[in-house]
Amino acid sequence: MKFEFLFGHVRFMSRSRTVAIKAQNTAMTSKKKKNQKPVIKEETSQKEQPSLHFFQDPAETTLFRSQLLEWYDANKRDLPWRTLAMTEPDLNIRTYAVWVSEIMLQQTQVSTVIDYYNRWMKRWPTVEKLSKATLEEVNQMWAGLGYYSRGRRLHEGAQKVVSNLGGQMPKTTATLLKQLPGVGRYTAGAIGSIALGQVTGAVDGNVIRVLSRVRAIGADCNSPVVTDALWKIADTLVDPKRPGDFNQAMMELGARICTPKSALCTQCPVQTHCHAFRKVGIKQETVKKHLSKLSSNLKDDVPDIENCVGGGCSLCLSETWNVQLGVQNYPRKPVVHVFSHIHQTYIVFLVHVSECSEEQQQRSCWLTKPALQNAAVSTGVKKIFKLYESSNMANKEKKRKASPMKRSNKRTDPWLLVYSPIPIICIFLCYLGIIWIGPKLMKNAEPVNLKVVLILYNFAMVGLSVYMFHEFLITSWTANYSYLCQPVDYSTSPLGMRMASVCWWFFFSKVIELSDTVFFILRKKNSQLTFLHVYHHGTMIFNWWAGVKFVAGGQCTIFHRSVKHFCPYCDVFLLWACSPGTPDAEIFVVEALPHLAAAGKHKTNLNISIHSKATLLGTPLH
Repeated sequence: MKFEFLFGHVRFMSRSRTVAIKAQNTAMTSKKKKNQKPVIKEETSQKEQPSLHFFQDPAETTLFRSQLLEWYDANKRDLPWRTLAMTEPDLNIRTYAVWVSEIMLQQTQVSTVIDYYNRWMKRWPTVEKLSKATLEEVNQMWAGLGYYSRGRRLHEGAQKVVSNLGGQMPKTTATLLKQLPGVGRYTAGAIGSIALGQVTGAVDGNVIRVLSRVRAIGADCNSPVVTDALWKIADTLVDPKRPGDFNQAMMELGARICTPKSALCTQCPVQTHCHAFRKVGIKQETVKKHLSKLSSNLKDDVPDIENCVGGGCSLCLSETWNVQLGVQNYPRKPVVHVFSHIHQTYIVFLVHVSECSEEQQQRSCWLTKPALQNAAVSTGVKKIFKLYESSNMANKEKKRKASPMKRSNKRTDPWLLVYSPIPIICIFLCYLGIIWIGPKLMKNAEPVNLKVVLILYNFAMVGLSVYMFHEFLITSWTANYSYLCQPVDYSTSPLGMRMASVCWWFFFSKVIELSDTVFFILRKKNSQLTFLHVYHHGTMIFNWWAGVKFVAGGQCTIFHRSVKHFCPYCDVFLLWACSPGTPDAEIFVVEALPHLAAAGKHKTNLNISIHSKATLLGTPLH
């Protein structure tokens, strides 16, 4: 029983009928109230009213159809399966195309399905071609959509159509339901109405929500009674001239307007038929205390939305209206805790692997980046790869914006002369100072005899060149370097550190080779102090400092330079060690710099030239 006081009137609602009780004058004595019998006026019983939950007025049904289809024609989304359903003249292909779309759309959002659908139809445009595919190919194409049993059923159904039905898709809703695996009542209704023009309803989650709100069905929508009622309403409403468009319009309305939360009721094309929307309006007026005006304006032919509450109706709300929910009171679903959807948390580690054991190879499958994009891997794996890619991009952007010192190769920072450019700058300034003041100091002095020093110096440089050549060659060969283009290796692996170490030795040799200039000055060979000589020695120390500081590994084809240094140093060593006096030959090398050609009185294509007491303008061999 429920009582509602309306300014001097009491409305009494029971299971079978609604009555209005005329209240007596409030100034009467309590005794008179007790003895006074109320004047009872029976109103129209529920059995005489139009049913609250069904469409019984043909005019209302026709208006509902026209309003919904008009909205659909103006607002429908352009989806590939809709285009195929409208333009494909072949009934068999049209039915197959709609079947594929409906299976893909189960438990998956439209935005996700579009790309998969286009790729699927491009690869298997007919049921015959799908039947010839392998299950592995189907699973690979399906990877990322989830619920892989759907793809398997599509494949199984295609093989059944080809083998049992002669390649012809079923032509009615009943045969679709009976002959295709994985096709239920809704899927059969959707395919039948959209592809075959069958006048049948299609009730999915969106349609359930729309119909529950339009007809104020608040009971559990999973119960058999409610399910039957919803299908009955859907079959009544479907437009016989455009059944496919009507069913898609209902789905579109539920997906875009009559959403589970935050429904856009003001934009709904059928709001005038919606009992839930009307009830929201009534409750809002109640809150504003306009009941007296509202009760006088309500028409007698409008069904009383309250008349089933608490009255045992199997389609009504089993509890009172929740004002905060509004239209979300319909449909009212039981609270169910679902254990089938497991939330997984991945902890991702990035590991650089140069090789793997035979046991690992048997249990693993290594993929390149392009292969991973098309591989049959789960969405979780693809999310991990996307995280890896975004992390790489973020790190690259961070390094790009960081200062040069922060972007340096941290492996070589502790090594001599590497951490900061200041020591190298100081050495270079001292070098320039020696070049400027050295010849002046030696102007009136005798040349210094450096035979023993030069023998030891060249012998040491020969040994260092041999060592560097060996290390460059063996390390690059062992690490499978490409001698055309090799990516930079920043790893701390043994081979990576070995290559970085020999790069440092090459850099340090450039510092040692500044001694060549000092030897020229002490021996008063000032003619050899050319611009090219100074330019070469000065730039090499900075180039190799930067290389060791920021690269030191990879892109290495320079071991041939060690050979070039080895041969001349060996020649000079032999000349100085074996000749009885000062050798009559000076050895020079013309460096092949990409941006600076060697210029002078003599031009040669040879890297090494020997001239007797020559004054060849070029870089002297060290």
